[in-house]
Amino acid sequence: MAVGNFLRKLANWLIPVLLTFQYLMAMFIDPTPFVGDLSPTVPGTDPKATWAGMSPTARGLGPQLAGWAICYCIIMAGFMTFENTERTHQLMSRINAFIMLVWWPIVWYGAMLPKEDYSGIDATVYFYQMSIAETIMGIIYLALGFLVPADKTKLT
Repeated sequence: MAVGNFLRKLANWLIPVLLTFQYLMAMFIDPTPFVGDLSPTVPGTDPKATWAGMSPTARGLGPQLAGWAICYCIIMAGFMTFENTERTHQLMSRINAFIMLVWWPIVWYGAMLPKEDYSGIDATVYFYQMSIAETIMGIIYLALGFLVPADKTKLT
């Protein structure tokens, strides 16, 4: 099962590397992904115009939330670096599956969708812009976390 363990490690490192890169770029180079690629948006809106029309308080939330996302990535990377065992990677895959298949649908469809503040963003926007990729990745993490057995000789 060496290939499965390699794929699990590769998939687990995808999240901290990809999110760190995306959020650092948005924090320090171009903030418009905060109202574009990194969040669900009303179809047809221009991220640059949306960003320019926001209050300074609202614009300040993007880098703050990015900082927390990067903290999550640092924790993930730290565990995978300093506790580099098959069990750690198996648990990371399980946690990522939970986050993508349970937690984010609760956020998108439970906390954000019913709110009038997000009018113009309906369930199809959340589904096409966010849920498809998260569901696919969540299923991959589900398989890697629960179906690919950890190498018993490398658990510690």
